[in-house]
Amino acid sequence: MIKSNERRTLQKPHENSCFEKREHGSELGIEFEKKDGTKRFALNSFLSAVDFDGSGELVFRYTFGTITVKGKALQPLWGLIRTGTLMRLSESGTPPVNSLFISEITLADSSTASTLEPLFPE
Repeated sequence: MIKSNERRTLQKPHENSCFEKREHGSELGIEFEKKDGTKRFALNSFLSAVDFDGSGELVFRYTFGTITVKGKALQPLWGLIRTGTLMRLSESGTPPVNSLFISEITLADSSTASTLEPLFPE
């Protein structure tokens, strides 16, 4: 366990983990990290909706654009999003067998997001 300056206990991520969570909800936001090292921190105050197809795709809809997370077995992330305890998501290297895996994170600003995706996927 790691202690933060805010006196909240954070769970140390497992080796090759593609997500990290907080013990308490209502935090500032979520960090998204791509394999190439590109990162974006998105404040929860700009999050308007999250769409989930039930297994392999999460679409975070922010006022500045969308962040799409693709992978497999993403159901545990849906629970963390709903409780506000998701802290970090990152693209994974080698996919584990029958386990949560993030293959791709796509960042799209609002100018390009509106032309690429419908408001609510079917």
